[in-house]
Amino acid sequence: MRLSSNKTYHSHTGGCNLASRRWLGAALAPLMAAALTMTACTNGNSNPGGEAGGAANTPASAAKDDGTEQVTLKILYSGHGPQADTQKVFDEFNKRLGKYLPNTTVDITVVNSEQFEERLRLMLSAGEQVDVANLGSGSGNSKNDLAVEAKKGTLLALDNYLEQTPKLKAFIPQSVWDKSKVGGQTYMVASYGPISDKFIGLKFQKELTDKYFPNIAELEGTLVKDNGRLTQKTYDHLTSYLQTLKEKGEIRRGVSVETMKWLPERAYYSFYNYAFVAEKEDKNVKVLHYFEQPDVKMMYKTHADWYKAGYVEKDILSMQNRRQYEKKLDGNVLSMTTQYITSPKFPEIDSDLLDTASYGFPVKTVAWAKNYFESPSIPVGFVIPVTSKHPERAMKYLEAVNTNYELVELLTYGIEGEHFTRDSIGKPMPIHKSKEQARYSWPSGFAGSMLAPTDLNKDPYSDYVREFQNPEALPIPLKNFKLNITPIKNELAQYDAVRNEYELALYSGASDNWENTHTAMLDKMKKAGLPKIMEEIQKQVDAYLAENR
Repeated sequence: MRLSSNKTYHSHTGGCNLASRRWLGAALAPLMAAALTMTACTNGNSNPGGEAGGAANTPASAAKDDGTEQVTLKILYSGHGPQADTQKVFDEFNKRLGKYLPNTTVDITVVNSEQFEERLRLMLSAGEQVDVANLGSGSGNSKNDLAVEAKKGTLLALDNYLEQTPKLKAFIPQSVWDKSKVGGQTYMVASYGPISDKFIGLKFQKELTDKYFPNIAELEGTLVKDNGRLTQKTYDHLTSYLQTLKEKGEIRRGVSVETMKWLPERAYYSFYNYAFVAEKEDKNVKVLHYFEQPDVKMMYKTHADWYKAGYVEKDILSMQNRRQYEKKLDGNVLSMTTQYITSPKFPEIDSDLLDTASYGFPVKTVAWAKNYFESPSIPVGFVIPVTSKHPERAMKYLEAVNTNYELVELLTYGIEGEHFTRDSIGKPMPIHKSKEQARYSWPSGFAGSMLAPTDLNKDPYSDYVREFQNPEALPIPLKNFKLNITPIKNELAQYDAVRNEYELALYSGASDNWENTHTAMLDKMKKAGLPKIMEEIQKQVDAYLAENR
């Protein structure tokens, strides 16, 4: 059952320690300034704890919790609503929670994601008890983020409570805790998912590279050496290979330009839809216009050359699905993947092995870089508002559901035998064939995952992220920056219209003269307000760096 936009789902049972976890990362819990002021007054808190150097916020009730008192936690989160067996699973969850956190029940309110922000604002402005709420980082264009909310004074600093939850503190790496800090204090129990970008790779049909790409090792060496920076040498290797395929009558559907257009992006992180970016290794964070960068122009030129040489589908501009040939033997001979994984320790998630089994023919992927980089955004996670009556218990609850796989599995998949079975290595497999048929499935019912399971046999990807991807990520200067688009929203709307007019013709290679098309696009972008946009973004970046360095 899906919630309508104007309803909520409220669950309260004696043991309904529900869910805190695999929860909808997409949901933001933005709190309006006026509501926050009222909340602070309600709790007698005159000092916003998020300000650097300021005292931490304190809850309405700060009595010491020794765990013997029966407590009901009030939890608010965003979701798509209950399924047929939601309450049944929640009841079972409460029974199991008791052995990890005695004397605790949970009263959960599920609010449709479209209504979540307003509902939380109203609850806090009225001083209502909210012990745990989920908060997200958004897409990068949201005005609401952890730093904003902490500085408004609506969230409790969690550092003291963390000392009482050592398993939780140890479970989440320090690099993730660091992303949850504002003004030196911790305000979020973040989802321990990837906090770095993903490996990208060039994907080939292995039977063709074995025959016609004898120097593919040189390409691999070039990519590792350049560490994700697009160079002419890379394109020379690829052009030579494509030329050979064309001569041998093996070009098939050629290049997937719809994915290959992403190649220059690896060197940058984006402030707005990969239009305004900064180089990942630029400690001074100079804002750049992506479409004027040399490697982007190199991509446009190369794709134009490939199109003229017959390595790109001639009807690319009119195709409804420009990626329809990527996974077919008679389809694309070169494409790009944004989720490449290879590790001898985790063969069950090796991208080439999985893709080979899925596509029905051998696949060969060449990694685009040797290092991960941190993601600029903070993960989604959970916060404890200042209206919490039981912050210590709320923190212990978050510890319980973070560090005990039994609870995670139950919330995610439901009850074994009723909602899921197990495969040969013990991984849960949903019984339902689709989300519409599911009587319970957290990803289907609530559209999100907040916790990476700890059991290798059940979720090897999570262990890969934990052991390799996150620890090896290189730092970037901007960790939690969010662009406020309000001052430039009109200019961005006009800018986006120009981009939509020209971009396909450029990256597809199908433009009659890519240079003239590129110049025309830039001219229109400048008239649409490009200089003002650049100036505003740089101003916000500089202000953020001045405050957070």
